[in-house]
Amino acid sequence: MVVLLATTSPAMAADAPGAKQDPQAAQETFSSISLLNYYSTSLDFLIQLDQTGSDANLANMPFANVPQELSATTIEFANNGMEFTASLVNLFELWNKQNTYIQQYRLNDAAALYPQIANQLPAAQQQFSQIESSVTATGAYLNIDSLPSDSGLKPVYDKVLTKIQQLSGMLDLLNRPLNPTPGQQAALLKPTELTLNLDPVTAYVGDEVSFKGTLSSKGAPLPERQINLLLNNADLLTVQTDAQGQFQNTFQLPYLYISQMPVQAIYYPQGGDAGVYLAATSPVTNLTVLFYVAQLTLQTNNIAYPGKEATLTGTFDYGNAPVLSQRTAELYLDNNLLEQFVVGPVFNKGISLNAQIMRGKHVITVSVPADGRYAPVLASYVLNVTLATTNMDLHLPVIGLIPGSIQIAANFILQSDP
Repeated sequence: MVVLLATTSPAMAADAPGAKQDPQAAQETFSSISLLNYYSTSLDFLIQLDQTGSDANLANMPFANVPQELSATTIEFANNGMEFTASLVNLFELWNKQNTYIQQYRLNDAAALYPQIANQLPAAQQQFSQIESSVTATGAYLNIDSLPSDSGLKPVYDKVLTKIQQLSGMLDLLNRPLNPTPGQQAALLKPTELTLNLDPVTAYVGDEVSFKGTLSSKGAPLPERQINLLLNNADLLTVQTDAQGQFQNTFQLPYLYISQMPVQAIYYPQGGDAGVYLAATSPVTNLTVLFYVAQLTLQTNNIAYPGKEATLTGTFDYGNAPVLSQRTAELYLDNNLLEQFVVGPVFNKGISLNAQIMRGKHVITVSVPADGRYAPVLASYVLNVTLATTNMDLHLPVIGLIPGSIQIAANFILQSDP
């Protein structure tokens, strides 16, 4: 049986992909929060244009143990995700090459690349649309909109939607031409130069980062021009150059727990500048993002009984990071949120099992949301719920007298039902 599990990043049990599954068992061991966390992590690979990581991560998805109603949806998410990653990586390679050609004043070479981008964009947009549809279909199946406001699924699902918007912004950037004008007309345009400096270049999530730069043409400043600042290849904010062609501002590093974010500035000729100046892009600055990661290990007595309480033990390992004395956590049994509670670095939690719970394997999931500089943690444990078999051992005396009484001794032995 293949079970959808997750630690800090989602993982899958590695049983044979072709193994037959009991549909009822699949429903019992399905964890919705683990699935949403898996979507979120998969989209991180896409945003970072990490094709190797994306392919390795998404290759597991078709074998995840999900309900039959979600099987096609999750497989489509994985298949379109792998195709979209390849498309996006190739498109940004073309886009970056186009930028380089423009800065080198190789305008005909740059113009020749834009039709390639334009021709490949529709397929990438279709793949993205299918990914978005898979996410919304999953949200509909989980009834996200009807869940109570304190449900742990809502913020995780919202985080997935935020990353979908990030990818949409990346496609929007690719859909905006820089200088597609070929031939003699492009050669008449004035070149522009754009610089960008960040301070610091290494920061924690949530920290403020300052940036500044200049826009000029042949050494002369270009005042009162709009500059677009990109973060992760999507628009973050706009600023305007001053009388000296300089610009500066700050932005807060978002709470996206990925280790590196590219930052770049773009100048698009607008209004009277169109047909006069060339567009410009600054060199990319890779911002190193810091955050704390913890590993959560769960343990329990693997066998549990209906109507009884099982005890779950959890241990956080923060490595070299500062240890949090307490964090908020959510406890799930299969697809149901049991309760929210506060945990320390080591905790014991009783889990009351309903007397009508079905025998078999059930997934216990502890979800710990992000807390400032601390990335979210997700860990699961498979609990085997079984019945206990009662055996009675009778002891009779070797000799009995009639008339008289015979004393019978009985011992009851409980053993688990395999």
